[in-house]
Amino acid sequence: MTALRRMFPALVALAMTGLVRGQAPVPFVTGIVPSPVTDTARIWKPVDAPAQAKWAAWFCYGDARFDFRDHRSWIEDLAKRRHEQGLEVVVAMSAAAAHELAAEKPAFAVAALDLFLVAGTGAARFCLQQQGAAEAVMCEIDCAQDRIEAALAGELTRTAPGEADDLLASLLATVGDGEAPEDAVLHCVRSLPHSGQARALSVLAGWWVKGEHGNAQAAFDAAMPAINGDGVALVEFADIVLRGDPADDGMARTLAVELAPIAAAAPDGARTQRVYLRALLLAGQHRLALRVAEHAARVAGDDPMAHLHLAETLTKAREPLQFRAMADAAIAQATAGKDHLDARQWFAARHEVLARCGATPEECAKIREAYSQAVDDYRGSANNDAWHLMTDPATMGRYPAFALALADGLQQKAGETLDPIYRDTVALAAFCAGQWERAVAEQRLAVEAEGGSSRYAARLRRYEGALALRQQRETEKKRRDEARKQR
Repeated sequence: MTALRRMFPALVALAMTGLVRGQAPVPFVTGIVPSPVTDTARIWKPVDAPAQAKWAAWFCYGDARFDFRDHRSWIEDLAKRRHEQGLEVVVAMSAAAAHELAAEKPAFAVAALDLFLVAGTGAARFCLQQQGAAEAVMCEIDCAQDRIEAALAGELTRTAPGEADDLLASLLATVGDGEAPEDAVLHCVRSLPHSGQARALSVLAGWWVKGEHGNAQAAFDAAMPAINGDGVALVEFADIVLRGDPADDGMARTLAVELAPIAAAAPDGARTQRVYLRALLLAGQHRLALRVAEHAARVAGDDPMAHLHLAETLTKAREPLQFRAMADAAIAQATAGKDHLDARQWFAARHEVLARCGATPEECAKIREAYSQAVDDYRGSANNDAWHLMTDPATMGRYPAFALALADGLQQKAGETLDPIYRDTVALAAFCAGQWERAVAEQRLAVEAEGGSSRYAARLRRYEGALALRQQRETEKKRRDEARKQR
C-alpha cells in the first residue's frame, strides 16, 4: 500500500495516456478497438428500426445475463427516442438467451453472439460502431449515454474514448487510499458528465481525499441534475456513493426518493432492487425496505453473488436484527453456489450478519479464524486485508464490521506500540463501522506519529467533519422534538 502511494503520481500520468488502469487491473479493453460485432448476427429487428442507421449501439451481455434485467427498460426507452436520429440499438447475448429474447419482439434489435468468448468482453459491455466502420468504441454501459450523444453530434472525441475510461477505473481504485488528484477527477466528469461512476468519484474525492463534507455535498448536488432519471447512471452512482459515503443519511434520503421510479421500471433487476434497498435502509425507511428486501430475494434467482450482496445490504439497517432471518436465508442461497464466489466476501458477509445481528464474540471469532485458514491467497497481513476490504471499489462499504474486527486484532497485539500505518487502518475501520469518536481519537494519534501526513490529516478532517455533522443533526432533531411537544 505504501509503495502504491509513492508510485501514484507516475501511475496517474500514465493513466492519462491510457497506458495503465491503476491499482486494480480492469479485465477488458476500452477505447477504439477492432469491432467484435457483425451485421449478420441479428436475429430480430423491429419494424421501426432506422432503415439506414448512422450508428449502431450494441449492448453486449455475454455471460453477464443478470445485468440485462436491470437495463432493459432503459434500453427500450433509448431505442424509441433515438431511432429517428439514425441510431440502431442492438442487444447481444449468447445464442439461447438471444432467441428467447427475440421471441418477445422487443423495441430493439437482438443479436446472437457469444461475445464472452471474445477476449475482455465477459462483463456487460457497450460497443458503439459507425455505419461501415471496422472499428468501434468499447466501454462500460454506464458511459453509453455520453458516447451516444457525442457521436450523434459528431463530437465523440470530446468523451476521450479509452483515456477517460482507464483514468476513471484507476481513480475509483485509489480514491479510498486518498489518491485522486482534483484535475484528474474533473477530467473524468467533463469527459463523461452523465456517467454515474464519474459523478460518484467526484463525491468520494470530496470525502476520502479532501476530508470536506461540503465539497462532497456540492459534488452530489451537481451530479443529481445530470443523471437523475437515467436508470443506469443513477444506480451506478447510488451504489458507489451509498457504500463509499454512509455518513450522510441526507444523501440516502434523496437517493431513496429518486431510485423509487427506477426500481419500479426494473422490477426484475436484482442489482437495482439491492441499491434501492440500501438507500431505504440508510434512510431509516424500514417498513418499505422490508417489502423491497423480500422482492430482492426473489429476483436474485440463482446468482450466488446477488444473494451474498443482499445479505450484507440487510445488515445496513439501523436495527438489523429484524432482518436476520432474511440475511441468513440469503447467506444459505449464496453458500449453495460458493464455488463461484470470492472467498473473502463469503467469509466477510457471514461475519457481517453475525456481528450486526447479535451473535456472540466467540461465534464471530470462529469466522475470522476460518477465514485466515481457508483463503488460499490470504495476504498474511490483517492490515492489508482490512484496508482493501474498506477501499477497493468492489467491497467498499460492504463489510465494515469484519474490517473492524481485523483491525482490532492488530491493535490488541501491538498495544501502544501500534505502527502509524496500522493505526490509520484502525481509525478508518472505526469510522466505517460508525465509531466516529474512536476514529477521531485514533487518527489524531496517527497524524502526530506520522509528522502531519497530508493523507492522514485529510482523513482526520473527514472523521471530525462527520462527527460534527452528526452532532449538529442530533441537536436539530432534539429542537424539533421539543418544539412538537410544546405545541
